[in-house]
Amino acid sequence: VTIVDFTPGSTRPIAMRKPVIYMYPPTPTKVHLQLKIDGEFIATYPQIGAEGWSVTAHPDGALVDSATGRRHRYLFWEGTSAGFEIDPAQAHCVPGDAAASFLERACGRFALTEDECGDLISYWIPTLASNPYNVIEFVDERRYGSYARMRVEPQPDAVIRPFMIFRASATPVAVGAPELPQRRRGRFTVVEWGGADLDAHIPGRVRIR
Repeated sequence: VTIVDFTPGSTRPIAMRKPVIYMYPPTPTKVHLQLKIDGEFIATYPQIGAEGWSVTAHPDGALVDSATGRRHRYLFWEGTSAGFEIDPAQAHCVPGDAAASFLERACGRFALTEDECGDLISYWIPTLASNPYNVIEFVDERRYGSYARMRVEPQPDAVIRPFMIFRASATPVAVGAPELPQRRRGRFTVVEWGGADLDAHIPGRVRIR
């Protein structure tokens, strides 16, 4: 299988869509989270400061922004990047009508809660279900972590960051379909999920043959 990108120059930024960050300490805890990306932030909410976010995180996942006193379920950001491409050996080919069940299985492998999984699926399913097929890869944490560098104080016991990149295909594609890693939550867990449609905001088309 060859994925050929006909995008002129192939360097125009794509959108890293809706990475959201949840935090679950064992007791109410003041947490400082720094995030640096190889790109530009498109939007953040609550507004990220020059040194990151400062919040009081609660065991039920509630986050109280130190700057405003507002309560949030998660920290939200979107940014730009031009650095991700699909590795067919690490990808899955998922029919649009099977996208929800695929994401449910992925949520289980990444140890997401039902609420986190519901947030992820409800955000992505309109796009994935509208495609005949989707070529999907969950980027490994080394590659994603080099793009979005996160530092959390105090240090969590588990950081889980499933990041999905994908492209639409009109026909089935032979791919590696490897088993996804099984993650475990810890006493203090930080979860972040997000993704990128590699065809969005890029001129040209991708041919899969």
